[in-house]
Amino acid sequence: MTKHVTARTQILELAARAKGAHSSDLPEFKSAYFAARCHDLMGEGLLFRAQLAHKHTRYFTDRAAAERAQAESGYDRNRKVEQPPAARAANKAQAFRKDAEVVFTPQTKFTACPGFKTRFEASAPSFIHSAVQSGRVTAAA
Repeated sequence: MTKHVTARTQILELAARAKGAHSSDLPEFKSAYFAARCHDLMGEGLLFRAQLAHKHTRYFTDRAAAERAQAESGYDRNRKVEQPPAARAANKAQAFRKDAEVVFTPQTKFTACPGFKTRFEASAPSFIHSAVQSGRVTAAA
C-alpha cells in the first residue's frame, strides 16, 4: 500500500469516531499532508469539516456530526469584537495624537518587567566604549 492509501484509510477510520479526526491523531504525518488528504476526501464527499477555533479543525464522516461539533464549540467565524474608541476612529493620526485621552478598557493588560532597562538607561555598546578609551574617537566639541 502506498503512503496516500494508508493515510486515506487511517483518516477515514479516525473520522468515523465520535470526536472525529485531527492532525494530532496521526503524528507520523505532517499536518500539511494531513490537511491535504482531508481536503481531497472532502472533495470526494467522504469527509466534512468542523472548525472548532481559529486554527483547530476536526473532520467527520457524517455531516450532522460535523455540524453538531461546530455548534458545541461555540466558535463563530464572523463574530464582532468590540474595539476601544481609539481603534474605532476613522483617522489613526487623530486617534493617536499627542493630546489624545488615554483609554483603559477592561481588556487592557499591564505587564511589569523587573530589571528591564529603557533605552535611556542602557549603556553604550562595548565597541564604542573601547574606541573612546583608545583615542580613536574624539568627543565633539
